[in-house]
Amino acid sequence: MSRKRKILSTVFIITLVCAGFLFYLKYYYPNNQDTALQRLKIFLFDENNIIVEGDGVKISDQGIKVIWSSDVVKGKVIWENEEQVGSIENVYGPQTFYVYYYNRLVGTAYHLETSNWHTHDYTIKLHFLDANHTVGFDFNAEGPDQLTLKNIHN
Repeated sequence: MSRKRKILSTVFIITLVCAGFLFYLKYYYPNNQDTALQRLKIFLFDENNIIVEGDGVKISDQGIKVIWSSDVVKGKVIWENEEQVGSIENVYGPQTFYVYYYNRLVGTAYHLETSNWHTHDYTIKLHFLDANHTVGFDFNAEGPDQLTLKNIHN
């Protein structure tokens, strides 16, 4: 076997091993463990997610916006135009979610994250509170610092 072929074979095998390791880390390694692999996973991949749903409230247009703030990041748009547009960084401490419906603040949800290495799936479910179509929302954080808040509104 020629030297060039050995080098190419070695590079190919190393690439396959690295790709397999990253695939395992992203899709199969369990979240929210205080390990070096969890820290690497958080560093490489954005693991916090947000979902916005409507229960009678039309969300299939561009009227909903969610802005996220923390002690480190201020006023970052994370949901707009029917999709997650910004990442929710892993930071320790209070997290604040401002929910807007057609440029009007519907309410604010607060969540305390107790570790930089915890990841969460956030769900905001908008609904009408009364016959006057006053919009409120339920907030749910799935993860180690689990939290459920109901009927948030201004």
